[in-house]
Amino acid sequence: MSNIGHNSISDEDRRNLFFVHRHHYLKALAVKKAADSALKNVGKSVKADLGPNGLDQIKLYEKAKTDEGLQAIKDEIESHRQALAYADIPVNTQIDLFDMTAKFDEKAYKAGLTAGLEGETMINPYNEATQDGQDWGRGWHEGQGILFEGIKKKEQPEPESELIKQPDHGEPDFPDAEAA
Repeated sequence: MSNIGHNSISDEDRRNLFFVHRHHYLKALAVKKAADSALKNVGKSVKADLGPNGLDQIKLYEKAKTDEGLQAIKDEIESHRQALAYADIPVNTQIDLFDMTAKFDEKAYKAGLTAGLEGETMINPYNEATQDGQDWGRGWHEGQGILFEGIKKKEQPEPESELIKQPDHGEPDFPDAEAA
C-alpha cells in the first residue's frame, strides 16, 4: 500500500527531480527577492515624495475600495475617536469622513478624475451623451494628464551638478623631479 504523495521512483530519478525542483525554487526565490527590493524602493520613493505617511495613505485608499475594507476603516476611525475621548482630548463631533459633501453635479467628474489618476482604461460608466458622461470624460482626461505629467517628472534624470572648471593653460611649468 503506497502512502499519499509517495511516488515509486528510483533513487536516481528522485535525485534528478530534487535538482530540477531546487533550480525552480532558487529561480523563484531570486524573482521574489528582486520584487521585494523593487517594492522597497517604491516605498522609499513614496516616502520621499509624499512624506512618512504616504505609503499608509496609498494602502488605506486601496483598502477603502472594497466594502469590507471600508467598514474596517470606519470601525478603526471610531475606535480612534473613542480612545481620544478616553484620553480627555476634546472631540466634539463624530468623525464622518465618508459624508458625500461633493455637489451631485461634481460626482461624475471626480469619479472620472480618480479613474484617470489610477491609470484605468477609459470606460465611461455614464452615457456619453449626458452631462454626467461628459463630466466623467473630462475628469478622466484631466486625471490622465496629471498622471502622465507626474510620470514624466519622475523619469527625468536629476541634473548633474556642474563642476567649476578652470581654463586649460597647457602643461604646468613644474620642473621634473628627475631633472633636479
